[in-house]
Amino acid sequence: MFTTWVMMCVLGAPPDTCIEFEDTYGPYHTEEQCRERAVEAAAALGKFHLRNMPGVPLHFSYKCERQGSGV
Repeated sequence: MFTTWVMMCVLGAPPDTCIEFEDTYGPYHTEEQCRERAVEAAAALGKFHLRNMPGVPLHFSYKCERQGSGV
């Protein structure tokens, strides 16, 4: 199982001002599903940002974190 994380940064801003978002729809069974969700989430965040802060350039990155198997 994988948890999706998306990080949103404003280009030119200090790196410590980036924001990390944990997806609340997962976890996902495959890494491919996790990546697909990351793209979907980044697009949604970009649309929200564009409506509220047009003209401010963004950079998105993601990671798919494998969940532990438990005990």
